[in-house]
Amino acid sequence: MEIGLCTSFENAKKAKDAGFDYIEPPLNKIGTMSEEEFINAKELLKSAGIKATRAALLLPKDIMVLGEAYCKETLDAYLNKAFDRARELGIEIVVFGSGKSRMRPNGMDLQSAFSSLVEVTSHIKDIAALYGIDIVIEPLNRDECNIINTLAEGAFLASLSKAKLLCDSFHMAKEGEAWSTILESGAISHAHIATLIGRRFPTILTDEVKGFLSALKASNYSGDISIEGKSEDIISDGRLAIKVIKEVLNG
Repeated sequence: MEIGLCTSFENAKKAKDAGFDYIEPPLNKIGTMSEEEFINAKELLKSAGIKATRAALLLPKDIMVLGEAYCKETLDAYLNKAFDRARELGIEIVVFGSGKSRMRPNGMDLQSAFSSLVEVTSHIKDIAALYGIDIVIEPLNRDECNIINTLAEGAFLASLSKAKLLCDSFHMAKEGEAWSTILESGAISHAHIATLIGRRFPTILTDEVKGFLSALKASNYSGDISIEGKSEDIISDGRLAIKVIKEVLNG
């Protein structure tokens, strides 16, 4: 298992110095960069000596996938450009959180929204596969999105769309979802971790952090884990957090 950090290319060197194995940059930035910006991003990654095998934030906020605002042509044009660049970077997994993009519009009932989300997720997954990339669904708490809020709901969407599933400690804690749900949700392909209070690096082995990581371990999870949280000192906090994560998962 490798430990990564959800962060920008500008922080690649700090992530490397902290001891992270990879960074997880935002795809919605990668897919909308100018060519000059993309070349610079690749140079930052290369000079830092760290890889980028995962990407967060699948979609830009202005690309909607539900309701009348959904435009398949716009989505496809973005995805093909973004996934082509992601493949060039060596990204293998892209996280489908993007709460604003998948928000259920006013007046759209939950059943129709879910059915549409299954269809569009399957479509995104098929395009990603052309580039050797897997899509993992990230359930988001209700403050960030009004559909697919729990790991159980994410597992159902994954099963119908044939995409894969991510578990995130912050969103699970925010929704009050039991850590045992991890053991009940089927195969999980990627994980994110951050503290509930302040959404910060897990630098201390609290009951919350231990509970999440222990459930992952008990589920025989074999994927990677990325910190998706805040820190004013990536190197110092990163080293502490990596130690905490390894203490539980390798203990």
